[in-house]
Amino acid sequence: MLAPTAVTSARWRVGSTAGLLLILLLAGALRFWGIGAESLWLDEATSLVVADNPPATIVALTAEDIHPPLYYLLLHLWLIFGRSEAALRSLSAVVGVLSVAALYGMGRELLGERPAALGALFLASAPLHIWYSQEARMYALVTLWAVLASWLMVRALRKGGWWWAGYVLCTAAGMYTHYYMGFVALAQNAFAAYLLVRRRLTGRRVGHWLLAQLAWILLFAPWLPVVVRQIQGGGGAWVGYAVGRPGLATMADTFIGFTIGPARAEVPALVRRAAYLLYVLALALAGWRLARRRPAEAPEVLDGAVLCALWFALPLATAWLASQVKPLYSLRYALPFLPPFCLLAAWGVDVVIPRHKAAGLLLAGALLASNLAGTAVMAELPQKPDWRQLTATLIAEAQAGDLVVPEPFWNAKPLRYYAGGRLAVYDLAPLPATPEEVQRCVEELGSVERRIWLVEDVGHYGDPDRLLYQALMKRGRRVQSFRAAGIGEITLFELSR
Repeated sequence: MLAPTAVTSARWRVGSTAGLLLILLLAGALRFWGIGAESLWLDEATSLVVADNPPATIVALTAEDIHPPLYYLLLHLWLIFGRSEAALRSLSAVVGVLSVAALYGMGRELLGERPAALGALFLASAPLHIWYSQEARMYALVTLWAVLASWLMVRALRKGGWWWAGYVLCTAAGMYTHYYMGFVALAQNAFAAYLLVRRRLTGRRVGHWLLAQLAWILLFAPWLPVVVRQIQGGGGAWVGYAVGRPGLATMADTFIGFTIGPARAEVPALVRRAAYLLYVLALALAGWRLARRRPAEAPEVLDGAVLCALWFALPLATAWLASQVKPLYSLRYALPFLPPFCLLAAWGVDVVIPRHKAAGLLLAGALLASNLAGTAVMAELPQKPDWRQLTATLIAEAQAGDLVVPEPFWNAKPLRYYAGGRLAVYDLAPLPATPEEVQRCVEELGSVERRIWLVEDVGHYGDPDRLLYQALMKRGRRVQSFRAAGIGEITLFELSR
């Protein structure tokens, strides 16, 4: 059975209260700095549209979508802090900082003090984690549930008691936040099987483990019929359009995202290549350390490394394989697998420090610097469509009676958020399938409105043939057009009576 790990030398008690506080201050600073600088994008506006309803309505709306309801319910409560970009995103920022703290606690339990502190530091500065800690979506929250559930699982296996209840609740909460939590549960069960084979999980603990799995499944069972309906209804089809069936290049992109972050194209080539090599080196050192299984290495520490390896690799491989049948792989969904990646890299660095202190510190510092480089570039570049500026432009140029028609129709959400009632936004939902039907809709609009602003995401699967644009051209004349970066073509039509 698992046993508590020993604490690393007092010289390296970076995980003391002061050291942990510094790491958390860094995590908070990186996540709250510029949190409201960019405008909300479509998915964030959707979060507000859903959360700005009574709880029963939120549950009903999410049942028609593809995501479960817990994040939206929490955001509903969080709206007491306001509806600004910063207020909406701050829930994810707080959750992101808590994930760093939880990873430290888990890392200390599994691997020791020094790897825990380094792993928390790497997650605190990880560009991808910072990115989704500044987004009003559920990905940072499910990552927190993944870390807490894994930590509480280890505690429960070691100590039993009420730790089982914590594990069950966090796993169920993760499932009610995002379905990728199921891949985390798969890795946890693989770890339990490993312990059983290694004869570290015997007797009553096996029964407790099985009961815990049954318990969280029963807690999630009321939502299972909804999951089936969502799948049958084609929920998540955007992944098929945007990603499709992932190849090996997609896995490489995931590794790159875990290292230098989502703005890698703008990071200097030398810096990003160095980051890739450094992380490969750190992970290789972790693999070498695990494979050697030296007698001096505590068995429970090796077990902790196995858990991290399973939690990182097995969900990614399973999601990739499942996506060959039904595309469901996305980098943002893989965020819950980033914490064990950070811990493994930290454990690899940790093997160097006792033997070559200067080299180990240099490697840790270089990994931190590469994270900060990716974060700095990410902070300087616009990453989201600027709906705020576009809406301000439309408000400034629109005349009384003008109508704004977004295509696809769901782009009405960010437009309405920034318009605040100052623009008449009409969502043609859904767009008719044939040119004749689209033309009839335009004729109806033309009988009431004289000028229409078409906000068109050109090339998007909402209207790839530009049927609405062609119908408006037939019904009237084009007055002006311009492009909005990250959004598409904006065209003003004047319709004849």
